Amino acid sequence: MRDAQQRPELVEQMRLDLRRTEMGFTTLEFIRVALAKHEVSKKGSKKPIAFAPGLARPNRWCGSMEYELSNGGAIISYVTRRDIAETIRFIPEAENPSDEDLAGFRAYMNPPDVEALGG
Repeated sequence: MRDAQQRPELVEQMRLDLRRTEMGFTTLEFIRVALAKHEVSKKGSKKPIAFAPGLARPNRWCGSMEYELSNGGAIISYVTRRDIAETIRFIPEAENPSDEDLAGFRAYMNPPDVEALGG
C-alpha cells in the first residue's frame, strides 16, 4: 500500500491491467462456476442453472474440448480449452479494450432475464 501511495503510476498500471484481463477472466470464471456449482456466474441471489455444465465436446476444427456458455435459457457462446489457453498466453500482448468494448462484453455476458412462455 505504501508503494501505491508513493507511486500513483502503479495504481494506474494496475487499473489498465485489470481492464486488459477482464474479458478473459470473466469467461474463465463463467466456466469455472458452471462446472463447479452447476449454475451461472451472475450477481444476485437468483442464479440460473447451467444447462450443460460438464458437457464438453471436441471442437471440429482444432480438436480441443469445447464448453457451452449458457445464461438462463440462452446459449450465449462456446469456448474451447484452446481459446482459454490463448487468452492467458496473450495477456502481456493484449490491447487495452475501449469502454464500449467492455460495456458490450458485460451486456453480452449478462443478457436480460426472459421468462418462459406461459409462466
